Amino acid sequence: MKFYRVFFAFAVVVLLTAAAVPVMAQQRLVENIDKKTSFSIVIPEGFMTIKSPGLKYKALVGPTEDYTPTIAFVLTPVPKNEREQFNEKINDGIAAARQANPQLEIISKEEFVTLSGLRGIKVVSRFALPDGRLADSNSFYFQSNNKANLMTIQAMIITEFRDKYVEIFNNALKSFEWTN
Repeated sequence: MKFYRVFFAFAVVVLLTAAAVPVMAQQRLVENIDKKTSFSIVIPEGFMTIKSPGLKYKALVGPTEDYTPTIAFVLTPVPKNEREQFNEKINDGIAAARQANPQLEIISKEEFVTLSGLRGIKVVSRFALPDGRLADSNSFYFQSNNKANLMTIQAMIITEFRDKYVEIFNNALKSFEWTN
């Protein structure tokens, strides 16, 4: 539950205040998890990487126009006895997010497949920001190849700008891959 409070606070700050410098198309963010495992993702055109307090991995932020679209990464170790319970872990995450923010509305939950064939789950939710505007969270969940880790990728945007960014988020996330 602490993660969701930190993440929502991070999202609100970035959505409302961050400035971005464009990145050239097809650059990849590569982050090492340990000596054997890393992940990579194409950085959407116009986005940049930032290191943010409270997050282990760099986040991606888009151009600021009274809002800042963000993509953040959180890795959760999965105990051996829970590695076959992928959907249950996601449902637990949704329950924790609802507990942290009771007004959270789940818009959709569906399978998501990357270009490399990695199967995951995408959950779209909506919540109110402190200033009253609505924000959409596109949460993508992927298990590592050895199932020892659950990657949660949060792509967030102010709801009124959702149509402008949903395809950008989906295309970026389709490039996600484990590089171990």
